Amino acid sequence: MIGKRPLINRVQTYAKALGLNKPPFEPDPDRQFYFSFEALEQRLGVLRGLMASQDVLILILGERGIGKTTLLHRYLNTNRVA
Repeated sequence: MIGKRPLINRVQTYAKALGLNKPPFEPDPDRQFYFSFEALEQRLGVLRGLMASQDVLILILGERGIGKTTLLHRYLNTNRVA
């Protein structure tokens, strides 16, 4: 019965059945598959504005998978931080 097998085996089974070379979802974002969309670009603009301010503490909160790490990677890749 497939429900009794460990999760990693089930993921590998599904990936193989669907012809995938690797599992489709990883805990960390894969930069190879970055997709820009308007809301992310707006957040990136807000982050740039905040980073240009002095004496500011920025706290980025959100549910898992909402794009916090992607936003920060995008910022760091497009802005050189000294």
